[in-house]
Formats: sequence, C-alpha cells, structure tokens
Amino acid sequence: LKKKNTPKSNVRLFGNAPQATPLINYETVLKYTKSTKTTTGLKVNAVTVEKKYQKGIKATKDELNNLNIKYHEKNSSWNYTLYPN
Repeated sequence: LKKKNTPKSNVRLFGNAPQATPLINYETVLKYTKSTKTTTGLKVNAVTVEKKYQKGIKATKDELNNLNIKYHEKNSSWNYTLYPN
C-alpha cells in the first residue's frame, strides 16, 4: 500500500494493526485506518469508493493551477487541504 515517494512516516497509518497482519482486503485496511489516532489527536477518515475510473487521465496545467488548495505552515508538501471550487 506504500506508493513511490511516500514518506516513511506513513507506515504509522496502520499503527493499530498487529504486527504481520495481512492487509488482504479493503475492509481490513479501512478497519485499521479508521481506528488510527495520533498522540496529538489526529484521526484518519477513510471510505471505499466503488466507482470505476478511467486509467491514464491526467489533470491539465490549468486544472492544477485552479485547485482551491491551502498549504499548511508545517510540512507544506505533505500537509494541505483541498476545498471545492
């Protein structure tokens, strides 16, 4: 479940999963993701989306430039919020 160029700290996303627990299906992943909470109180929310998406579609430069995005002060490359336009 780790994507290329994802910070190593993301392994904490499944902090409540017992060691060597196989993440064999979406229900298992959601169970451990939703039960994750950091020492500072940050909670993770996750849902399964059943919609089928086409592969290979990329956002245009114009679409990326028009994102309603707020970068947070701390670790802004990792911490940001996307808002509806």
